[in-house]
Amino acid sequence: MGHVSTACCQNLVKMILNEMDIDDGISFSADLTFVERYSISDLVSHLENDCGLWLSNGPIPCDDENIDHSIEKASPSLDVCAMKNVFLLWKTALDRDLIKLNTDNEDATLFGGAAKAVTALTRVSIDPAFNLANENTNNCIDTLPSLLQSLLSSLINSTVRQITKLHSESDAKKWIENAADSMVQACSDLSAGEEGDADHDDDDGWLPLACAAERMIDFQYGDEEHCADVIALKLSFAMLALDRCLADDDTSDRENQLKQATTRLNELVIKDDSNDTTKRMLQIAMQGLTHAEICLRYIDTNSDAIMRDHPLLLAAVMLSGECAFAGLHVSKQIEMCNLQLEADEKVALVELMSIIETTCNNIKKKCTSVIAYPHLRRVKEYLTRLGKTIGSMKGRADKRRKIRTKAALIVGGERPYPARRYARRR
Repeated sequence: MGHVSTACCQNLVKMILNEMDIDDGISFSADLTFVERYSISDLVSHLENDCGLWLSNGPIPCDDENIDHSIEKASPSLDVCAMKNVFLLWKTALDRDLIKLNTDNEDATLFGGAAKAVTALTRVSIDPAFNLANENTNNCIDTLPSLLQSLLSSLINSTVRQITKLHSESDAKKWIENAADSMVQACSDLSAGEEGDADHDDDDGWLPLACAAERMIDFQYGDEEHCADVIALKLSFAMLALDRCLADDDTSDRENQLKQATTRLNELVIKDDSNDTTKRMLQIAMQGLTHAEICLRYIDTNSDAIMRDHPLLLAAVMLSGECAFAGLHVSKQIEMCNLQLEADEKVALVELMSIIETTCNNIKKKCTSVIAYPHLRRVKEYLTRLGKTIGSMKGRADKRRKIRTKAALIVGGERPYPARRYARRR
């Protein structure tokens, strides 16, 4: 039955996308106007009532005292196949903007239904039962977590498109900021794990916040291109979460450094003659790398104080790394799209990568006794992965720079080799 329902779901997807054709060339049509009656509030209701996702902030309440244990009831089982198929249908409808925003209030910053749905999908990604659900890899090809990420991306893109159409781009940016703040609030102040779990000592609940930012959209693996709006929301989420982590221990001028870096970034990126797409992508890349660079240097400088709280250290490093991975992902997209950058912009990107790579090595050297302290081992492994990714990006950038320099020398009539070496090669 699972395979049958999946086949039906695939046909419904084709209908919604207007891609259903009969083999003899006769176009197939279906009345799908009922889909347009659905709105974001219906998606929120489905996530809460049908999927059981908790939509409020803080830990899920425990009502053990009110449960009559004398009555034995069979616990309901989750039909993973059905959930994946329904998620796929919601995603398809969102891709065509068939799921409308609730426009009861004209203020675009108050499109709370969409923010609530994004928050629910982000928070459920840290639920072990959800990630390890039975038959997670069967049917629909994709696993449940990967399909969740696709649904989340479609939801963000559709919401931003509709707000921009109804209001303006600035209102869409405000919604991104409000959604990121809602996500941070929902994933904060969660309780520590049970005794024996990896996060049993995380009394302040920093690790769920970091895991939610990491699992929202995965930039570390795969070559999938994500829309700038999706990257911007993830980056805003990671930056707000990182500021929350370091706020209590912040005794330096880190905030002033971030403000000065933002000013320099605006002076560098915002130019009247620059392409809008290139400008925004470069701004996201620089913002992510700058935030990661400043916060990692802060962690390195104040390592004696921060390393007393291993969960906090791991969460701060992960959130800094997610900012860097977002910047690296956009830098890779700029490279693949052959977008033209100014010389000072290229130098600034490479300099940021170099500082982050050096700082990662400095923090790794301070992570001793990794066998006795698993969190320190995880910090070291994460920084190693981040450093290798940055090193690869820097290597490609240097190679392209050398090739262009060599080509410019040849075109200009200059010899790319010293005279003797050039004579021998001839």
